[in-house]
Amino acid sequence: MVIYYQKDDRKTIRDQCTKCGKLLNTPATSFSKVNQEETLLYNETLADNRKEELQEIKAYYDSLIKGNYGRIRYNTYESYYFTREWKELRQRVFQRDNYKCVKCGSNAEQAHHKHYNNFRNEHLDDLISLCTTCHSAIHEKKPANNE
Repeated sequence: MVIYYQKDDRKTIRDQCTKCGKLLNTPATSFSKVNQEETLLYNETLADNRKEELQEIKAYYDSLIKGNYGRIRYNTYESYYFTREWKELRQRVFQRDNYKCVKCGSNAEQAHHKHYNNFRNEHLDDLISLCTTCHSAIHEKKPANNE
């Protein structure tokens, strides 16, 4: 439960998902039934992140409706790259590698899976930072060691 201020500045108690930030459609809770000192404020950052993800997904579907079928490969695999979890993990990989490509030292632009054994539950060691050129070269070669 969170304290949420309506557009007209009325203070209400609402339920907010702690994972995605969405306000849930649960019945309103009375202030008298809630210890307001222990109740958190509405987390706008979580909600904004969720809105951002939804906008990206909506833009994808809008492009399909307009006939842009070049991205039809969107599936469970590719949808993962729209999630907050992937974006956060990708940033941690870049930070670990000082935002540099581990192959050539230029600016990192891609987080590359060394293997897909832990897909959607990756460890930092499963990923490396690469520039677009080195990432493309790795996928063109398809080396035996899955790098």
